[in-house]
Amino acid sequence: MGKQQTNTSKDKDSITFPLSELSKHSRELFGVNPEVLAGAFYDAKSDDLFSKEEAKVKIEKFLKKEVI
Repeated sequence: MGKQQTNTSKDKDSITFPLSELSKHSRELFGVNPEVLAGAFYDAKSDDLFSKEEAKVKIEKFLKKEVI
């Protein structure tokens, strides 16, 4: 029998997903509407890949941005 790999939370955080998939599940994953995610990723393409942690950080920065 080979060694069993254990998944750490760091491994799970590094898994990437297409932006389109993150957008479909934005309410469950990040507690925001898809429009907020679209605003945070205005310069990204729908097939660009992001981890959930990357998306969370980018959304938080977007929400804290000062409106001029």
